[in-house]
Amino acid sequence: AFQRLWQHQHVASPPSLLDGLLGLGVLGGALLVGGVVTAGAVAFVGMGIAKLKK
Repeated sequence: AFQRLWQHQHVASPPSLLDGLLGLGVLGGALLVGGVVTAGAVAFVGMGIAKLKK
């Protein structure tokens, strides 16, 4: 039973690893997009404040 469980885990390993990499890729992409959007928003607000001060 233990050997069968290990064998099953071994067979299921590649897809879970692939899912993990895919998840990391999606998470990284989301963080990258979020960072770009945040930076853009900060720059936009900063420009708006600079224009208001002038």
